[in-house]
Amino acid sequence: LWLQQVPLTQPAWLLVHSTLNHSHDTTISEVATVTVADEETDEEKTWKIVGEHEANIEKGLLNVKSPIARALIGKDVGDSVEVRTPGGEKSYEVLSIDYQ
Repeated sequence: LWLQQVPLTQPAWLLVHSTLNHSHDTTISEVATVTVADEETDEEKTWKIVGEHEANIEKGLLNVKSPIARALIGKDVGDSVEVRTPGGEKSYEVLSIDYQ
């Protein structure tokens, strides 16, 4: 099996999953839902990374082009990321990643 990250403008970044024999059976699912902990306050937040047109931070839908999403992409559980936000520097630890 292989995974390939494909940048799309709509509706979201997608993961393309295909078999090694390159059959025509390919499934596509939206990119991860990520749970992080603020390293200063231990407050947990869960975001789903979506395309620009789907983003709604109040609903936990994080724009793939946002600084937080860009920092999270490519990280694993246990990794720390630092992000410059309007409120200042924030550090988050990745607690879980879900691709469903």
